[in-house]
Amino acid sequence: DNRAHPHHSYWTHIPIYWVTIHAAFSVIFCTLFRPLINLAHIFFVAIYVHLALDTLVGGILWLYPASSKYIHFFDVPSIFNWWVMNFILHWTFLIELALVGIAIFVMIRTRISKG
Repeated sequence: DNRAHPHHSYWTHIPIYWVTIHAAFSVIFCTLFRPLINLAHIFFVAIYVHLALDTLVGGILWLYPASSKYIHFFDVPSIFNWWVMNFILHWTFLIELALVGIAIFVMIRTRISKG
């Protein structure tokens, strides 16, 4: 839609939907697919981390349906023509890079310790 509709307003960026889906999947996985329950929880935690990171500068409807106010902590000024550069060069992007670095460190350390 040529950015006429912000993607943070889609259901995939509204926490109440994920909490509901997570609850439903927890019941299903606990009863039918018990061995996969931890994998399912990791999937949903990743979604919640994504939403938390989007809250820094993107705005998330954390209080929906009680409120349609987007919650965010910092504004990213529009300096560059390509909107992505505004986010990549904003200081908050360092938080995401740090998380990726920590994940890589943990992955490497785990593989080394397992031999």
